[in-house]
Amino acid sequence: MKREDRQTEILKIIRSQKISSITELRGVLAEREINVAMATLSQDLQSLRVGKIMDSETKVRYFAQQSIEKDPSDELLVEVRDEVTDVIVNDFIVVIRTVPYWTDSISDLIDRSDFPEVVSTLAGYDNMWVLTKGNQDATRFANRIRALMG
Repeated sequence: MKREDRQTEILKIIRSQKISSITELRGVLAEREINVAMATLSQDLQSLRVGKIMDSETKVRYFAQQSIEKDPSDELLVEVRDEVTDVIVNDFIVVIRTVPYWTDSISDLIDRSDFPEVVSTLAGYDNMWVLTKGNQDATRFANRIRALMG
């Protein structure tokens, strides 16, 4: 199997299942008849920028900072709806509060979504700052995120 095809499968698995270890991931791949050495799998995870986070059930699991699709908006919709708890505007900064450990993933999705208002993001433990170009941009972006919250 080609490296790109294997990595696409890895991303699909991580996005559809809560995988908590490289051994577990290797087992799921084997069930799909994709046999890969542990060292190769480790390199794939590093190449894909896969990290570990604590989910809302306080269990450690893998998450992928990179999406299979070019447009991350569908994934952003799901994560904002499920993990964002509050949105606060302060001048040109939007503070987004989340369930603990979800800010890295949401920050990455916002950065890749190419919102014209957004200059940069900064993620912490359970809140993140989104720097915008100005006060009106901050309000516009905050309203977009609130709409995704449902």
